[in-house]
Amino acid sequence: MEYWNPSKSIHYHATLQAGENTLEMSIARVLMKSIIANNGQFNEDAFRRAYIDFMLQKGSHNDTYSSTCHRMFFANMIFNKKDPRECPDNDGHNVDTIDGLILPTITALAETARPGNMNEESKSAIENASARTAAVTRSSQLLENVSKVWSSLVSAALITPNTSISSNGNEMEPPIIEVAQKLRMSRPSPNRKDQMRYVTAINTLLYYPAYPLLTYMKLYRFLVHVIYPSLYPQHLICSTNTPNLHFLREQMVFGKLF
Repeated sequence: MEYWNPSKSIHYHATLQAGENTLEMSIARVLMKSIIANNGQFNEDAFRRAYIDFMLQKGSHNDTYSSTCHRMFFANMIFNKKDPRECPDNDGHNVDTIDGLILPTITALAETARPGNMNEESKSAIENASARTAAVTRSSQLLENVSKVWSSLVSAALITPNTSISSNGNEMEPPIIEVAQKLRMSRPSPNRKDQMRYVTAINTLLYYPAYPLLTYMKLYRFLVHVIYPSLYPQHLICSTNTPNLHFLREQMVFGKLF
């Protein structure tokens, strides 16, 4: 009970060792494995079963902090005896939050990289799959809507052709502007400092083949450098000097990545 002593200031992830995954990232791994088991395609029933099994398995993670959505989900399932499909809930405060985009991001990456999905025609299916991912653990129409918009940006990072390069040479600027408009945000106005700060981080993370592509901790860094800037799109602009992200089409075989 030492971690709940009100007289002490203890971090809510205090039980984690340096570099150890949080519960949310452990659940992200559960999602990755469920996608692999389903031939690279997201299936909400399969993920829901895997999620429940993981959360009920003693010693499955070492994190003292569980997001509100998980606490509410299992309170509904165990105490209120609800069907798991009806267990996602919302407290009106801690569910409609940015960490709710972590799981939809993984689905967006996986669905975009599926054979035949690296095209504009598959955009709606990818958006819907991302929204359904959010709905497995959270009851939030807001989050589902934002997941759809966010997934379009994730997909664009993988499939945007050089022909979409804007007048100032940023191939990702058109989709970022589109996302900003959909989220009713101001038009991004990037500068060179923003480009260097975030593009360098993403390139280091994704491009160099000497490192395993998107290993678990690298995926966490990818989320940090991509999800956060999604709220501030001016920070996430790729220049024409940035290696085109089409290489992921060839390398992103989910079973080998995760």
